[in-house]
Amino acid sequence: MTYGYEWDKTITQHLGFSINGDYLTQSSGGTDLRGFDNITIGLKDEILCSDQHEFMASVGVSRTFAGTGSPALATAGAIDTTSSTSPTLYLGKGLGDLPIGWLRPLAVTGEFSYQISDRPGTAPSAWNYAASVQYSIPYLQSEVKYLGLPSVLANLTPLVEVSFSTPANGPAGGRTIGTISPGILYDGDTWQFGVEAMLPANGATRRAQGIGIITQVHFFLDDIFPHSLGKPLF
Repeated sequence: MTYGYEWDKTITQHLGFSINGDYLTQSSGGTDLRGFDNITIGLKDEILCSDQHEFMASVGVSRTFAGTGSPALATAGAIDTTSSTSPTLYLGKGLGDLPIGWLRPLAVTGEFSYQISDRPGTAPSAWNYAASVQYSIPYLQSEVKYLGLPSVLANLTPLVEVSFSTPANGPAGGRTIGTISPGILYDGDTWQFGVEAMLPANGATRRAQGIGIITQVHFFLDDIFPHSLGKPLF
């Protein structure tokens, strides 16, 4: 089981900083392992935003620092023992400019990165790519047609996320692994709750992991503390 955390902070209006990691618990063969994963720090900058076409693009880079996590987990092979750097492109497109009303609440996102290993001979670099398709009921009610739904339904966003990783220069036999995660999000005024199933996308993934569940809670500091913690540093 994994408990993840992430803190994001805007430096300027378009440039942001993040720090994230996980706390892992693992039981195997009568042995219980617990501890923190390595720390990852990132920067992300918005490079394009079109309100008219509901499209935006950002670029970023993240750095995972091996040795910052639990030594016991590293020895057991549960976390990376090699640092890596990942330049990343982020894309998002809402379909609100379509002429078909019921399709306008759809949105798609994409994320593409190249994870550059510090020691590619022992820990291969990898291509990582992910996408999501979402259908926003709040957008449907506010921009397409008000249906008078109760709040428990009016604030929902069903979605499907897919995520894959392919070794770029690893040893022979390195295979693509990935997951497919259908789920649903609930939006409050200053927070968001989500739950998703995590399904192995292929045989190579099934050999490494089974079916899982992801739950997450986001708090929007921009809205909770608009004049202090939530505002950009500059």
